Amino acid sequence: MIRRKGIKETVIDLDGESGNAFYLLGLARLYSKDLNLDYNKVLNEMSAGDYKHLLKVFQKYFPFVILETNQTNLLDNYKEVL
Repeated sequence: MIRRKGIKETVIDLDGESGNAFYLLGLARLYSKDLNLDYNKVLNEMSAGDYKHLLKVFQKYFPFVILETNQTNLLDNYKEVL
């Protein structure tokens, strides 16, 4: 994998305050700007469903961010759980 310099791997604890949907939308805005993505497109896609959908879209656009949780209802949606 080759990635842009300056993008560091980030770990977000979904069980804490940083797991809040508004916090994740704010991060998406920052990352979209850094990666020259259309934030409105990302925002619309992230907002088009429930919280689980928001997480999946977030991971689609920002795969360098690691999401951690102990909530089995969130883990069940992912095929690959480490």
